[in-house]
Amino acid sequence: MNRTVTTTAVIAATLLMLGTHTPVFCAEEAEKPSGSMSVSMLSKYVWRGYELSKDSIVIQPSITASYMGFGINLWGNLDTDQDMDLFGEEGANWNETDLTLSYGGSLGMVNYAAGYI
Repeated sequence: MNRTVTTTAVIAATLLMLGTHTPVFCAEEAEKPSGSMSVSMLSKYVWRGYELSKDSIVIQPSITASYMGFGINLWGNLDTDQDMDLFGEEGANWNETDLTLSYGGSLGMVNYAAGYI
């Protein structure tokens, strides 16, 4: 995706978020921050149909935090026996890290969400 489309999408999402603020007049319990962590051990890493690991175990840790509709997630991929043919390096390698930011909520019967990875 080119830079102009990405910038336009981020600006549109920001304006949407600013324009959907609805004051709350009832006494509700304050939302508390939440978080989670996980570690997956898998036989291969497949991304969009492409097998990116071969004859190894992949370890994929993930940590997520959220508060008042905002969320952040950090995810990674460790290939324990990376194949020389796929990446040009052999052995255990940390070969991907993704940081995801998101915001979501609802306005009446309409749910909305925006994110950036």
